Amino acid sequence: KAEGVAGQGGGVDIMLVCAIIESRINIWRDLALAARDSLTGLSGRNAFRTWYIQNHSWKRDETISLFIMDIDYFKRINDVYGHGEGDSALRLLSEELRLLVGSGGFVCRWGGDEFVGVMDGDAAKVKAKLEAMGRKLRRVKVDDLFFMGVSAGILEVDKEQDIDVLVELADRALYRAKEAGRGCVCVYGD
Repeated sequence: KAEGVAGQGGGVDIMLVCAIIESRINIWRDLALAARDSLTGLSGRNAFRTWYIQNHSWKRDETISLFIMDIDYFKRINDVYGHGEGDSALRLLSEELRLLVGSGGFVCRWGGDEFVGVMDGDAAKVKAKLEAMGRKLRRVKVDDLFFMGVSAGILEVDKEQDIDVLVELADRALYRAKEAGRGCVCVYGD
C-alpha cells in the first residue's frame, strides 16, 4: 500500500483508485460508442461478430436464422434524390429491423446499405417476417415514381460454421433475390 500525503492517510489511495476506475469506465463507454454506426445507431460488423460468438455458440438449442438485407436501387436514391434521402432510407430500414429483431436477436449495419441480423426461428418463419416488413416499406414513397424496396437472403444457422461463412451463404441467397427481380426474400438452399 502506498503512503498517502502527510495528514491525509489513505484518502489519496481511494481517490487514485476512483480516478482509475472512472477513466476505465470512460474508455469502455467510448469504445462502445465507436462500435456503433453514427448514422443508424446500430452496431457495426465487428460488434456483430463478437455478439454472435458470445451468444450463439454450437451449444445453443433454439433454431436461429441469419439474414442479410439491402435497399433496392440504393445508388439511384442517392444519385437522384440526394444523400440526405439515402440517409433517411438507411435510418428507416435500421429502425424497422431493430423493431423486427427485438431483444432476442441482433442486427448490425454490415456496410453501405447492407444489414446483417440474427433472429429466433427457422428460415420459413424469418422469411415471413422479413417479407411483411418489405411490404410495409414498399408503401414508403420517395417520390411519385419511386417506392422503397428491400431484398434479403436468409439461412438457418448451422452453429458449427464460422460467422463469415454464414454471412457469405446468406449473401448468395440475397444475390438470388436480386436476380429474381428484387423486392423479395430468398432462402439459401431453396
